[in-house]
Amino acid sequence: MEFSKLHHALRQACEYPVEQSDIVERFGDFEMESPTGETVRIETLLQRTDESVDRSAHGVETSVAATLPGSFVGRRSYDDRSHNPMRSTKLSF
Repeated sequence: MEFSKLHHALRQACEYPVEQSDIVERFGDFEMESPTGETVRIETLLQRTDESVDRSAHGVETSVAATLPGSFVGRRSYDDRSHNPMRSTKLSF
């Protein structure tokens, strides 16, 4: 499942606050897929949290995003603002 689809499903299917067990019952079998093809079930991700009640869809989304394995993250430690060795002068803002 794409994160954007989860976003819409959570907003449409539940009234908040909601017990996390209800979220797991409705969405636990849904799988998130990494760019490398690895999948993980929503239930597995939510079991990694200490929450028992979710106050909003945004809270559920945050819990899911925070517990995704590293393989779901793009280039780790990527920084497009790093030092440019081709620039002869340093810029200061």
